[in-house]
Amino acid sequence: MRRVVMLGPVMNRRLGEALVSRGVQFIHVPLFRLAPRLGDWALGDDITWSTVLIVTSKETIRWLTPWVGLLQNRQVYAVGPTTARALGREGIDCSEAPPPYSFESVVRYLPFDLDGQRVLIPGSEWADTRLDGELLARGALVRRCSVYCPVPTGFPLPYLRLGIVTGK
Repeated sequence: MRRVVMLGPVMNRRLGEALVSRGVQFIHVPLFRLAPRLGDWALGDDITWSTVLIVTSKETIRWLTPWVGLLQNRQVYAVGPTTARALGREGIDCSEAPPPYSFESVVRYLPFDLDGQRVLIPGSEWADTRLDGELLARGALVRRCSVYCPVPTGFPLPYLRLGIVTGK
């Protein structure tokens, strides 16, 4: 029997069900969870500063919710349909970058001339920062803020390895 181990914080139930229906053993072991970033950051000030907001994941929206009112009169771009739907549920109008859902699609989708635009990219402490350089090259002022961070769950890794190898 084949085994698939998912180590992320959120289990994709549909993926798990699809794999099980095909005879695959699906094991979810969350090695980390998502938590608000602690510290003295002021997301409200960052949003007020911005003219453009790029939201790269649905997880980010959870941490943006208290500041939804500040997002009016800002151009908001979503990376992918899941992120766009989550923004819509919060009442935030956005433009959706086309597939593939990555920083490359955002770069292709945004207007070429961003001279003077103040772009805010909220997201994970572990987020890919390659988008920043592309935006700066187009004249944008870029500010990235970490609104959440991965926190280890403390799951003992030797037990995970033992379970994968032995199937117990």
